[in-house]
Amino acid sequence: MNLNWADRRRFWLLGTAAVVFLLLVVGVGIAVMYETPSCMDKKLNQDETGVDCGGSCAYLCSADAEAPRVNFVRGIQNKQGRVDVIAFIENRNESAEAVRAGYTIEVRGEDNLVLAERTGTIDLPARTISPVFIPSIYQGTGVATRTFLTFMEPVKFSRAKERVAPSVQNITLVPGDRPRLTATLKNSSAETIYNQKVVATIFSTSDNTAVGASQTVVREIPAQGTSEVVFTWNEPFGVEVMARVLPVLELR
Repeated sequence: MNLNWADRRRFWLLGTAAVVFLLLVVGVGIAVMYETPSCMDKKLNQDETGVDCGGSCAYLCSADAEAPRVNFVRGIQNKQGRVDVIAFIENRNESAEAVRAGYTIEVRGEDNLVLAERTGTIDLPARTISPVFIPSIYQGTGVATRTFLTFMEPVKFSRAKERVAPSVQNITLVPGDRPRLTATLKNSSAETIYNQKVVATIFSTSDNTAVGASQTVVREIPAQGTSEVVFTWNEPFGVEVMARVLPVLELR
């Protein structure tokens, strides 16, 4: 079939338009169907060393970080039936930290009856023992016999940042009917620390069992300065004791 110049031009324009349209359709389809690799796509891609972990992802893979260790957890019951819980959680990783790790504390009594349960979160700085103190988790006539702390899901660790924590000095424990403990918090950083939580734990010297605990907040520790912290109890501990004072470090 012989086409004149006008028909050939019209055919060329229609063909060109069809090719452009087809390319646009293919391009849009690829854009819609293609998922940009990310650290939340549940796939092993990018430079990840595991699914959504390692490499450029914020979270480390479980093989690259040691799970936190619960050194101990104990329910301490006073004469009025109130139960406080104290626990030490240790992050042994040299360069990994965890933010808002979720946990559950359960206090059980005789016949394995659950007396109380509480959930919460805790930050776990690298190379640090972090205290968990829950006051008055239970009040009643039941006797707390066992206490458990478990993490609600595997703790996710990320690369640790450089942080300066206050150090604890000059711990003085005065026993008696109303025991009193004082300590000095030293801030070696160039910035003032505000609202620093601090936990004091009292241990029996005979078997290293926790027999008392308390928490307070130091409103301000000046840069390159110190502040005193004071703890008191309304009942004697009844045994020979020693004290440990730990700051609660919040990762933000």
